[in-house]
Amino acid sequence: MAAQNVCQFHKFGHCKFEKKCRTHHIDEVCENSACDIKVCNLRHPKSCKYYMEYSRCKYSDFCSYSHKRKDSLLETLKNGNEELKKRVSSLETITEDIITKLVDQIV
Repeated sequence: MAAQNVCQFHKFGHCKFEKKCRTHHIDEVCENSACDIKVCNLRHPKSCKYYMEYSRCKYSDFCSYSHKRKDSLLETLKNGNEELKKRVSSLETITEDIITKLVDQIV
């Protein structure tokens, strides 16, 4: 996506001007947790303080903020951590194989 003048209020929460805003509003929420927010033009809404505090929000689906529970975010991070552990373990075995081949060539 080309560099556009994206509304920072809408990107991270709520823009009071909505449709009348002079800047561009993108409604798609970024799902990439490792995203560089400064470069990404998709939405990165902050957590809704009412939903986090009371487990409900009077705006429900119309709320501009994220209604993801911290528990679900923690679970997502745990799953990502397990995936990274598997990748590190496979890279360690590959590294060990390469080292043994190099040692065999030297000897």
